[in-house]
Amino acid sequence: MRLRENITVARKPENIPKNRYKNILPYDSYRVKLDRNSSDYINASRVSHFDEEIGKQKGKSYISTQGPLPNTVEDFWFMVMQEKSCAILMIAKEIEKERKKCERYWPDKVNETKVWGSAKVTLLSAHQPEPAFWERLIRLEIQGKVHHVVQFQFVLWPDFSTPEDRDIEQVLHYLERVKRAPTVVHCSAGIGRSGAVMVIDMISDQLEFYQGDITIDIKKTVTHCREHRHSMVQTIEQYKFIAKS
Repeated sequence: MRLRENITVARKPENIPKNRYKNILPYDSYRVKLDRNSSDYINASRVSHFDEEIGKQKGKSYISTQGPLPNTVEDFWFMVMQEKSCAILMIAKEIEKERKKCERYWPDKVNETKVWGSAKVTLLSAHQPEPAFWERLIRLEIQGKVHHVVQFQFVLWPDFSTPEDRDIEQVLHYLERVKRAPTVVHCSAGIGRSGAVMVIDMISDQLEFYQGDITIDIKKTVTHCREHRHSMVQTIEQYKFIAKS
C-alpha cells in the first residue's frame, strides 16, 4: 500500500479547497490530471481492473472520485469530457442524515440547462425505473465539444453501510452496460461505497470470465483498489457485504 509521502499535489494550498475531506486525498501516481492551462488538480483517482486480462478484453477501468463540491463541479465535468466517460455511477444522495454529501451537478428538470464555468450541462431525460435508482441522460458541452453521458444514481445505500442484495445486482447490471472505460464512480468521499462496488464488480467479472474456475481473493482485490486510492472499502460491514455478495 502506498505511503502518505506519495500525496503532495492534493496538499498544495491552492488545492486544499478542492478536497471535500481533508484526509481523503489522491495519490500523486494515480490522480487524474486535467489537461488544461489552469490547475490540473481534481480529487479523483484512476483504478485499473484487478485482473489485467479482463481489463483489456472488456476495456474496463474506473475513476473513483469524491462527490463534487460547489467549486469543483466544472472540474468534474471537464474530467468526464476529457476521459470520454460514458457513465457516471453515483452511490449517494446529495443530503444524507441532514449532511451535505454531494453537490447537485446536473439540472433539476428535463430539458433544463445549467452552466458551471466552461461546462454547459443539459438534462435530456430522467426516470426512476426502481425505488433504488435514478437514470439520467446528460448532454455536456465544453468549448464547442459535445459529449453524452448516462448517470446512474443509487439512492438506497446509506454511508458506512450496505444495501440490499437485489439492489447491488442492479448496480452490477448498470456497470455491465457500460462498453467504454473509464466509468466514473463516486459516493461522498469516493472510497467506501465506491470501493465496495468496484471490488464486487471485479470479482463478478472474474467469476464470469473464468466460469467459476478460479479462487477469489477478496483481500488482494481490496488491496489492489487501496493501492490506487487509500481507504477503499471503509467498514467491516462493507467488507462482509463483499464476501456475501
